[in-house]
Amino acid sequence: GQLSENQDLDSIGELLPHVRCLTPNLDETEILTGIRPWSSEDMARAGKILCDRGAGAVLFKGGHREGAPVDHLWDAGRLISLPGERVGKGNVRGTGCWLSTLIAGRLAWGDELDSACTQAAKILRARMMTALSLAKDNAIMP
Repeated sequence: GQLSENQDLDSIGELLPHVRCLTPNLDETEILTGIRPWSSEDMARAGKILCDRGAGAVLFKGGHREGAPVDHLWDAGRLISLPGERVGKGNVRGTGCWLSTLIAGRLAWGDELDSACTQAAKILRARMMTALSLAKDNAIMP
């Protein structure tokens, strides 16, 4: 679900040491760190803050930015770019939840974190392409 400003951030902070990879959206990152992660420098600062609070790593998803969606993984003190490609038009809801679930599954299969993030994004894109194709074939979308 969506993190809101009304939630007890102290209790969320208690959970961070149990998190291997945090996947906050832009708003959630800003709530947790006070930083809106638009630039690489912002992501590095926010990633450091969240990892200093106990998170193992942070994946900054790129879907809300202009151009091709490039995810950025803050892990072990470095920012890694994970390029992707945009699927569909407009604001597609729920993909962050799918992505975090797929990452968890890839980690459970033994992938390294950067590979888990990359493979999860590829799987998600493929599923989204299938859904778009089915919607067009069934005249659900123009």
